[in-house]
Amino acid sequence: MAALQTIVLTKTATTMFSSANPSVLGSSVTFTATTTTNATGTVQFKAGNAALGSPCTLGTVLGFTSCSINVTSLPSGSSSITAVYSGDTNYTTSTSSALTQNVVAAGSTTSVVSSLSTSTYGTQVTFTATVSTNATGTVTFKDGVNPIGGCTVATLASVSSCQVSTSALTGGAHSITAVYSGDASYATSTSSVLTQTVTQATGTPSVASSLPTSTYGTPVTFTATVPTGATGTVSFKDGTSALGTPCTIVGTSCAITTSALTGGAHSITAVYSGDTNYTTSTSSVLAQTVNKAATTTGVMSSGLQAAPGQAVTFTVTVTTNATGTVNVNDGGTLVGTCTLATASSVTSCGVTTTTLAIGTHSITATYVGDTNYATSTSNPALSEQILWSNTPQTITVTAPPATVGYGGTFTASATASSTLSVSITASGTCTGSGFNAVVVTIAASGLGNCVVTYTQVGNATYAPAPTQTSTTRPATIITPGGVPASSAPGASFVATATSSTGLSVAISGSGACTGSGDGTGATIYVNGNAGICTVTYDATSDGVSYNGAPTVTTTTTVTTTTQSITVISPAPASAAFGASFSVDATSVTGAPPVSTGLDVSIAGSGGCTGTGTNRAQITMTSGTTACTVTYTQAGNAGYSAAAPVTSQTSATIANQTITVTQNSPGAQNPPSNVFAGDIFDVAATASSGQTVAVTIDPASSAVCTIVDNGDGTFSVTAHAAGVCTVDYDQAGLAGNLNAAPRVVQQTTVS
Repeated sequence: MAALQTIVLTKTATTMFSSANPSVLGSSVTFTATTTTNATGTVQFKAGNAALGSPCTLGTVLGFTSCSINVTSLPSGSSSITAVYSGDTNYTTSTSSALTQNVVAAGSTTSVVSSLSTSTYGTQVTFTATVSTNATGTVTFKDGVNPIGGCTVATLASVSSCQVSTSALTGGAHSITAVYSGDASYATSTSSVLTQTVTQATGTPSVASSLPTSTYGTPVTFTATVPTGATGTVSFKDGTSALGTPCTIVGTSCAITTSALTGGAHSITAVYSGDTNYTTSTSSVLAQTVNKAATTTGVMSSGLQAAPGQAVTFTVTVTTNATGTVNVNDGGTLVGTCTLATASSVTSCGVTTTTLAIGTHSITATYVGDTNYATSTSNPALSEQILWSNTPQTITVTAPPATVGYGGTFTASATASSTLSVSITASGTCTGSGFNAVVVTIAASGLGNCVVTYTQVGNATYAPAPTQTSTTRPATIITPGGVPASSAPGASFVATATSSTGLSVAISGSGACTGSGDGTGATIYVNGNAGICTVTYDATSDGVSYNGAPTVTTTTTVTTTTQSITVISPAPASAAFGASFSVDATSVTGAPPVSTGLDVSIAGSGGCTGTGTNRAQITMTSGTTACTVTYTQAGNAGYSAAAPVTSQTSATIANQTITVTQNSPGAQNPPSNVFAGDIFDVAATASSGQTVAVTIDPASSAVCTIVDNGDGTFSVTAHAAGVCTVDYDQAGLAGNLNAAPRVVQQTTVS
């Protein structure tokens, strides 16, 4: 039989390498595998577990055994590549170590152009970004670091691009870039900076009037409208003169209102200030017409009836603030002309004549007008009579106030029995004139009185009336201060006062207070009792410029101070019948509290007794009824009564014990052994103080007997041999005291 021969295959080692690592996506990469020299067969390259193409056949050149494949299909990222040798009849199969092949995206380029490199604010500009051919993804356009917008890249005619349009760029220079996002094939990239210049748009405003034709004194609102987005202010002008102050634009407009335009034609313009996006500019002229304001004219006579040659004054009033002159006419004949003046909001002037003939005259007043006010004539005409007079008449004066403060006013009025107008004239320390009822103004300073004179000069029917006068004294007015509505006993406060004329004010306290001083500050001290404190203020004349003041008084109510009770040592929460405890309390006031020094009354009630001042000893008188401790303080002149304070102590039933006492000196109580016929004494006490019942136990009734001696002791007589048992009991008190445990003592009788 032929012998078997075993042939052992030679082990191999396979290695591999890449021609480019990392490689660019889509480019060709050559993977080369080497194995043991002269090995034959094939090598399969794998990416992970997937085959890369077909196996390559090994060949040996210059002692180097290898084969290679070219790959363009690797995806972006990392791939684990291995080479697996197939083996042959002489060599074993083997697998190389894994090679990590990194595939990166290709670089990209991005450029950006503008449809209008220099544009005007508000004009739409289109930015176009061009990236590497066939790139996909998105492009973000930026103004500096701020995004403008984005678009998706599309390829048309081998050009990959996209666009964004905007009209939101503000005035000035802008640095525009396009940032390509990248995709699986191309890396991200950013264009170079494109400078986009945006010039200001013209910001011409328009102006409108709320009332293009207005009347003098009527408010007119001028509104300026500017382009959308414009900011800043608008100044309005009347010709070259500013109207008011500039207004701030809100939305697309702003406005001012004025009533200061004079009568006539006005050229109104609105001047826009401009901003970053809009130039400053002026509106076209708006024609504003201001008509003269209508007026009313009235006339009155110093006396509707007068005697021949008597002076008659015609007083004319015209709409307030009118200027110019007034013609007073008697029918068609000019009586006189006067120039208007305004005082205390009354515009008037007067014409006086003594030349009117006897008879009835039709008097009118014609205002000639001015720039702002139209002409007007009084209507109806005033009938003035010039008559001879003999009938007597009298004047009745309405009493004026006795005193009025410096600078103050009052009305002086009077009537004539003839019903003719009464002429009223103020003099001395006051001014004022007119007819029938006149407002009289007291001077700001001056000694003496205000004298008002009332006259009626008569007419053709009535003789002049007797002249009347009245007197009103200008007075200093005192204004007090510093007095509280209420005060506490013992408190103090500073009263102050000023006078309308600067005179010194004397201050004093009375009633429930004392103290004095002047208006700069008088310290008033409140007494210790409740009541009314009256503060009096006086100012006397300086003899030079001012009269004194009527006395002024103010009051403050003196009220007592509140107090409260503080329990220092409170009662226990519970206590047994017969037990005692101490409580303490004090009266306090304020924060932090301080002692008032007043005594607190303390009393126990309910299931206890005991009273005291500030401190009390309370004894429980019940085992079931709670003990109430009440603390009170009634108050005094300085302190109001304190709110009572109470506390509750619950009651418990007390326990007690019995103690057998020794009654005879030297004797055991009871003796332990006696003889029949012996007598011995016993006694006992209870811890509660209640009486102890001492008896012979029924079982010992034949052995001994007991007798109450009436002094707290008992005599026991031994009768026969045996055990003499003595029982000691205390039954307790229902609801207060529990029964004491029985005590038993035994004595042997021989």
